[in-house]
Amino acid sequence: MKRLLIPLTCLLAVLCFQPRANAVEPSTSRGTFVGGTHLTLWPGIGLDMTGDYVLVDDCWIGHFAVGAYLGANYNKIEYNNYENMQESHLSILPRVTYGINFTDLFEAHTGLFLGPTFRDYSYVVRTSDNLGPATTGISNHENDTQASFGILLGGRYWFLDNLALAGEFLYDVTYGITAGVGIAFEF
Repeated sequence: MKRLLIPLTCLLAVLCFQPRANAVEPSTSRGTFVGGTHLTLWPGIGLDMTGDYVLVDDCWIGHFAVGAYLGANYNKIEYNNYENMQESHLSILPRVTYGINFTDLFEAHTGLFLGPTFRDYSYVVRTSDNLGPATTGISNHENDTQASFGILLGGRYWFLDNLALAGEFLYDVTYGITAGVGIAFEF
């Protein structure tokens, strides 16, 4: 038992020790660039990168930034008349955001985006002869480009001076809601 007491005590001390960084005001000073990457969890799976450059840091109680969103998403869905529908999107969306620091560690932001989304999709049309179960019909593969525009809502929790946990929800009038979580970093 004595042999286990010292290692268990050391392990407990390591688990209870939480180093804390002295947080600076996160990402509100003019000229700051905040980059981020998110794993898109809904719909489908994807990855995106964001970048915001703070232009004004004393706008009412928050800060105003311009930036961009670059995202790729893959989704497999079922519609009523289609089988095996697979979509992949690539979006390049310039954006403007307004953020508020609620504490030195937590910042929330909202904004607007507008830009092109390149979509590639394939599907199989279901056909039925009204006498039995649906049978597989014609297979299609298409791609197109559409304008994406909408609003975003996000937040960042700065657990180190220049590293944060981040999340964003985007509502695009063409494709609906996209949600992702990831990290953000300040330059």
